[in-house]
Amino acid sequence: MAAARKRKLAQQQALENYALLTVGDLQLALPQSQVVTIELVGSVIAFSREGSKAAGFIEYEGGEWPVYSLTPELHLRRYVPQKRRFCVCFGRQAQHAFALLCDDVSLLPDTGDALLRDVPDCMLRPGSPLRQLLWMNDRLVLLSDLPLMHQFLETTRVDD
Repeated sequence: MAAARKRKLAQQQALENYALLTVGDLQLALPQSQVVTIELVGSVIAFSREGSKAAGFIEYEGGEWPVYSLTPELHLRRYVPQKRRFCVCFGRQAQHAFALLCDDVSLLPDTGDALLRDVPDCMLRPGSPLRQLLWMNDRLVLLSDLPLMHQFLETTRVDD
């Protein structure tokens, strides 16, 4: 019983280190320690460059970060939807730095009843950014990490 309680506590502590991005109905969690800045969408230079999958770029600390626009179905779009309010910049190393647009961003709340699960085989596909699934407050949260998300953004086809 004590081992199960320790496992649950370790899981809750690990989950507290995630930023929760909301994109429509999509709940996406990425490591909070990798959030560099959160800016308003108005800071995004909304244009796409030849050969880029980004919806735009944001200037931050002398660098230019690609800004990606995801749909709730995890499709890439090459424009900045009016609904998106925030631009969350991730990555401390320039070669892996990127930003995601979202409607809302917060810390993953500690609900105490969250169920962390592995991604089922039927959802595993090559290049998927999903690392684990979290059932929380009757909602599904997709957990990812920076290497998986960066690879996904670099290899996924833009839908528009």
